[in-house]
Amino acid sequence: IIGDWRVTDNTLVGSNGYDVTISKDQNDKTKILFDNFHAVNSQDKLSATFDGENIIIPLQTLDGEYIFEGEGSVTSTGDKITLNYDFTWGEDATISVVATFGAQLVKKAKTPAVAIN
Repeated sequence: IIGDWRVTDNTLVGSNGYDVTISKDQNDKTKILFDNFHAVNSQDKLSATFDGENIIIPLQTLDGEYIFEGEGSVTSTGDKITLNYDFTWGEDATISVVATFGAQLVKKAKTPAVAIN
């Protein structure tokens, strides 16, 4: 599941699409890191435990103001991730989110320029 993903967040108030990068935590091989989680544009990465099938997002705060907690799973083929989590910001603003990571994005390699004679 390491790589770039297209994500759709669904809540009671609507949906939002964005891209997320999942990487390995270099300090703990049982954890993965989400960059741009919930599209909050945080300097911090969201940390989660991953056992090959289940993802656990322990209660954590990004940038001192965005609070996340939840869980989810990865399909056996590794081509879809579903996360159910709570997102809190401000004094008492909390929403429940169902995030679907539906397509792993493929970065195209740059093709070297070729001279035409």
